Amino acid sequence: MTQGGFIFKRSILEKVLQGKKTMTIRYDGGFEEGKTYAARANMNEKAQARILIVKKQKKKLGDLTPEDIAKEGCKSFEEFQQIWERLYGKWNPEDTVFCYEFILVRPWTWRWGELTTTRRKERIRDFVRVRE
Repeated sequence: MTQGGFIFKRSILEKVLQGKKTMTIRYDGGFEEGKTYAARANMNEKAQARILIVKKQKKKLGDLTPEDIAKEGCKSFEEFQQIWERLYGKWNPEDTVFCYEFILVRPWTWRWGELTTTRRKERIRDFVRVRE
């Protein structure tokens, strides 16, 4: 569900806020590259941050790379698989998922989510370039 933005377990949200997690992997493919979304611990809480989706990729769970796992904030594939099973109840390497790479954005950049698609991609490139 994209309306409420990204809902993270509180411990995982802390990793996002600390910059230790820069990707989230979901079954939901409804989030768009170049848009900003709220990041919160539950639907009833105020957003703790906003994240800008800089890359969206469709993969099978079994095709995730060690780099993907590290961006997810996990130290090992086994750790990621345990978290996944706690969240979704099962692990099927053939399941299709969506990998969203993101960056935290400051409040004055939140309006970028309203830009047209072409301008959004230009702004993402500029924003990422400045942060490097």
